[in-house]
Amino acid sequence: SSAASDVYKRQYQEFIQDVLDLIEFANGASDSGWGRIRAQMGHPEPFGLEYIWIGNEQWQTARVDFFERYDDFEKAIHAKYPEIKLISSAGPTVHTPTYEAAWENYHAKAKNNSNYTYAVDEHYYVSPQWMYDHVDHYDDYPRDIAVFAGEYAAHTEKKENSMESALAEAALLTGIEKNADVVKLASYAPLFNRIGHSQWKPDMIWFDDEKVYLTPNYFVQQLFANHVGDETIPMDGQEKELRKDGIYVSLSRTNNGETILKAVNVNDSEYTLPLTDYEDVPVEAIGHAWVLEGTGEIPDGMPEITDVRQTNLQIIGDVTIPAQSFMVIRF
Repeated sequence: SSAASDVYKRQYQEFIQDVLDLIEFANGASDSGWGRIRAQMGHPEPFGLEYIWIGNEQWQTARVDFFERYDDFEKAIHAKYPEIKLISSAGPTVHTPTYEAAWENYHAKAKNNSNYTYAVDEHYYVSPQWMYDHVDHYDDYPRDIAVFAGEYAAHTEKKENSMESALAEAALLTGIEKNADVVKLASYAPLFNRIGHSQWKPDMIWFDDEKVYLTPNYFVQQLFANHVGDETIPMDGQEKELRKDGIYVSLSRTNNGETILKAVNVNDSEYTLPLTDYEDVPVEAIGHAWVLEGTGEIPDGMPEITDVRQTNLQIIGDVTIPAQSFMVIRF
């Protein structure tokens, strides 16, 4: 009926207005309507909100017009706040019809509106082998729209937080780091698991009433986050050849000239990795290394016990990557 339609439109507009109010609360001046409330709550300075995420695993269907609703939010937000970067959804999977349809829609709309979406959120909970097979997942992505790898994790058969899953995630992240020009954001999921009240495993951080338990997957995230270069170093296909030997690597450089090498060795034996410069001269340098290794000890229902070992390193033409390990080297 017309009355029911009017109610729906009014309720729908309330959601759009909620987003506009949220942005004003976060970024508005302290004398604005919602900015004043923020100031009264003890935070007079704006928070500097940059991103708004519209949808979470939503997709277009014959009965759900997600694309049109995204358009409504985008127009309203950017009419008032053109600086806000919008994150859009590709659905709950990759390489599916819904995923393909989402990307087709975003690419088409972005041709006429470069501000249409900043990044598309992709989710994948997959086997470790999938991650090894898709390290080059983003190599051939178009560069007109960025990617947010918003939820990902390697799921072993037992859904354990183990070195098996952590090494696969580290391998995938070498490919993501290589493609940092298109993958602007990435986050492991889920984050927390309260022991005894699990709804989903694996998770990055486990806890109970007394302790916090850091998983091998956590240490992978920590090492990548703590050792970020300012630009990637092209490897001219060498990384693809190394994958054939079960070695997954990425290279980056900081603005002060320091090189950061990340290397995953999935083999049961150590691997000697040659290091040469652009002129194929063996590298000689003093460096530092952080090595993540497992103990193989997985207490019943708990994450595998792991830790990161930090060492000084003398590099003379090569480095040794321990078996079944993830290693970060700075030199």
